[in-house]
Amino acid sequence: MNRQAPPLFWRGGPGGEVPAQDATRVAPRPQPLGEPVRLSWPTPDADPAKAAYLKPWLAAESWATGFLQDFMQQPNQPFNEFTAIYRALQHLPDRTALHLANSMAVRYANILGVPAGRTVEIFANRGTSGIDGCTSTAVGAALAQPGRPVVLLTGDVAFFYDRNAFWHNYPTPNLRLVLLNNHAGGIFRLIEGPRQQPELEEFFETRQPLRAENTARDFGLHYQAVSTFAELESALPVFFAAETGAALLEITTDSATNAEFFEHYRALVRTSFSH
Repeated sequence: MNRQAPPLFWRGGPGGEVPAQDATRVAPRPQPLGEPVRLSWPTPDADPAKAAYLKPWLAAESWATGFLQDFMQQPNQPFNEFTAIYRALQHLPDRTALHLANSMAVRYANILGVPAGRTVEIFANRGTSGIDGCTSTAVGAALAQPGRPVVLLTGDVAFFYDRNAFWHNYPTPNLRLVLLNNHAGGIFRLIEGPRQQPELEEFFETRQPLRAENTARDFGLHYQAVSTFAELESALPVFFAAETGAALLEITTDSATNAEFFEHYRALVRTSFSH
């Protein structure tokens, strides 16, 4: 017998996210979003062994949260998608349904988490080759729950592959799309194996010159394009404003710069956490 489980509920807090259930199973019909499930632990007096186990995890989580905040405040950063997504996530409205495409979108969100004090429902589905259906799923969610914000965080390959998701006759004023366009499918510069290969650019990356402006115009989406932090900070309040309606924010970056900056972050994590 197949058992059904509700989707993930993550709540931003001092340490990040708390998964409630396995979201890979078929979810039941959407219900009004209530309070997120919280893990409860006994007090030290009730169970000292569990409290002793929990204490170092909470300390590491607190350290990681502080480290990430300090890292993101570094001056003179090159424009990169890791920091851009961090800033975009800080603007998520409360009770957002956040859809994460595959590859770096879901990895970035997993590292960065959601803002403290905001309840965000997370959806992530794995389609063919990791790119099939991410946009269609978000569009369907926006149609099914018109009273709440639906935000899709996606990369260029997944987005352009599934453009027909917008080919319908129904309004989606609650839909917001954050597109990471590095013109390459840059995940292969960020994972071991492919990035060491001399054939990286020819056979692993998906080089493409496309921009999303034509797609936005074709389907009536409010369109903003940014390629600097100043442009991003100016665009985000307008992008997430309720009166803006269905909108697409295209964040254009350089694939090699993204890889170098993210590797810098990972190296600092390894060095700092080992001390």
